Amino acid sequence: MGNDDELERLRQENHSLREGLKQALLAIDFLQERVKELERQQAKDSHNSSLPPSSDRFVRPPKSLRPSSGKKSGGQKGHRGHSLQQVEMPDEVRVYPVERCEACQHNVSEQPALYPERRQVTDLPTLRLRITEHRIEEKCCPICFHRTRAAFPALINAPAQ
Repeated sequence: MGNDDELERLRQENHSLREGLKQALLAIDFLQERVKELERQQAKDSHNSSLPPSSDRFVRPPKSLRPSSGKKSGGQKGHRGHSLQQVEMPDEVRVYPVERCEACQHNVSEQPALYPERRQVTDLPTLRLRITEHRIEEKCCPICFHRTRAAFPALINAPAQ
């Protein structure tokens, strides 16, 4: 009887292990498919799909092909540098007047002024549309009273363009 019980226990254990193996094999198949799907997604980037460049991930930036000079980046020791120079005749001068003494609040607006410091700001002029209106003449002939109109240039073919 002991052998029969042992044999039954081994059969149940065998059956249980086979069921576990089936489940493990199903999980492996599922995970292999998932890995393939993720690899396909990862292979897509802005070069081989309609994805924008900002969605490129896991991509290393290209390394520079320029050889290293051995110097640190930025300005080097001993280089004096240079900056924007002031001009002699600026387009506009704004003066910021002193009206009262900082210490006693006395009115100093009538006192002669010194200009100990000046600073200049260089700006690009703002861009704006330049609109040219084209007008044609129309004249009436004093003999036959026919109205004659001038023609617009060929490239001007709409009321606003």
